Amino acid sequence: MSDEEPVFMFEGDDPDMHVAAREARSTFKFFWRELSWERRRIVPAIDIAMIKLPFTDGVGAESPNQGEHMWVDKVDFDGQRLTGVLVNSPRWLKSVKDGDPVNVPFAHLEDWLMTSGDTAFGGYTVNVMRRKMSAEEMETHDEAWGLDFGDPFQVRLQEHDIQKHEGHVDHPMCTNTIESLRKHVQENPGFVADVDETGWAELHRESLAGNLASVKLLVEHGADPRTKTRHGLNAIELARALAWEEVAAYLESA
Repeated sequence: MSDEEPVFMFEGDDPDMHVAAREARSTFKFFWRELSWERRRIVPAIDIAMIKLPFTDGVGAESPNQGEHMWVDKVDFDGQRLTGVLVNSPRWLKSVKDGDPVNVPFAHLEDWLMTSGDTAFGGYTVNVMRRKMSAEEMETHDEAWGLDFGDPFQVRLQEHDIQKHEGHVDHPMCTNTIESLRKHVQENPGFVADVDETGWAELHRESLAGNLASVKLLVEHGADPRTKTRHGLNAIELARALAWEEVAAYLESA
C-alpha cells in the first residue's frame, strides 16, 4: 500500500467494527495455519498476508483523532504476541512510520487479510466499511486495492477453513504431506525432540498451526507435549491459544 492509495477511516466506537474485530480474532487461526504452510511451499500461493492493528501516540498526545488503524505485514506469532512491519504511512501519528517493527499482544488484532491473485480472504473490518458504501464508492474502494473482496456481507474464507459439522478438518497440505513427515521421522528419530535457535520444536509449530495429523504422528514417535518454548508455552497451550480444541484435547490425553 502506498501514500497515493486512498485511506478509508472508521470511528473507534463503531459497534460493527468491534464485532468485526472479534470475528477476525476468532478466525485468525486459519490465517496463521495458511501462512505456516505458505512458508513451506516451493511455489508461493499467497500474494498478501497482513494484519490490521490500532496505533496511537500515547495518552495526552496532540492529534486530530485518537489513533489510526493500519496494516502490518511480515507477520509472526508466538502464541501470545504478534510481530511484523508497518506498511502504512500514518496520516497524523508521530510515534510510528512506514517500515517500523511492530510487537503487540494478540488481543490488539483488529483484522487479517490474505490474498491469492486478486481474490481476498478475510478483511472483516474492510467489509464493514464496504457495506456502508454506495455501489460507486465500493467500486472505487475495490479498484484502489486491486482486489476482489466479494460479497460485503459474507467474509470469504477458503473452503478448508469453513467450519464443518464433523469437527476438525486438517489443512489439505497436512493431509498430503503426512506420509513424507512419517518417513522423515522414521529416518531421523531425533527430529521430534530437536529444538531450533528460536526455542521451538516441530510439535510446537504444528500445534499452533492446528495440524492434528502431524501432531499425532510426532507424539506417537516420542514428542513431548509438555516441552515449553523459550517463552514458556507448551504444545497444549499453543493449541489453546488459537482454539484448536481437538488438537489440545488430543495433546492433553497424550
